[in-house]
Amino acid sequence: MLRENAEYLKNNTDYAILFHGAGGVHKWGQGLRGWSNWLVDLRFRKSIASAMLDHMIEIILYNLKKLVHALNDRIQIIGFGDDLGIQSRPQVSPKTFKEMLKPYYEEIFGYVKKHSKLYIFFHSCGSIYELIPDLIDTGIDILNPVQISAKNMEPEKLKENFGEQLVFWGGGVDTQKV
Repeated sequence: MLRENAEYLKNNTDYAILFHGAGGVHKWGQGLRGWSNWLVDLRFRKSIASAMLDHMIEIILYNLKKLVHALNDRIQIIGFGDDLGIQSRPQVSPKTFKEMLKPYYEEIFGYVKKHSKLYIFFHSCGSIYELIPDLIDTGIDILNPVQISAKNMEPEKLKENFGEQLVFWGGGVDTQKV
């Protein structure tokens, strides 16, 4: 059904087609362990976090293989999401991100890049300015949203520093103060 729906959209629109919901390891960890416990696991109980991340990546890659096979020539963009920031900073330090989360994103996005021509859309709310260079390294093409009310997420600053490497999708509305 998914393949047929994507085929219909491909044949009946001039717009880019995005499939969003391919997975997110950070939000899964938060959902399974609770927000505080997951952050403690990433920082101090790394063996627990790593074991969970290993299992999550198995599930995500299993599903991703099916999605890429079914949708590769029917859509243009595949979407992932993990809210990595809060209003004032990333939820994890850049060091913890590089050590604990980045390798998993590299594996997931690397699979997409190797087996398709799809652009990678990544959703993360909050102040993630410090993580953007590492997110670019993982292979993302599109960052959504640009939460302009979060610290260091001014559109001009993002465009100046990362505009040649990323497409910024959304962010024209301050969703925190509407």
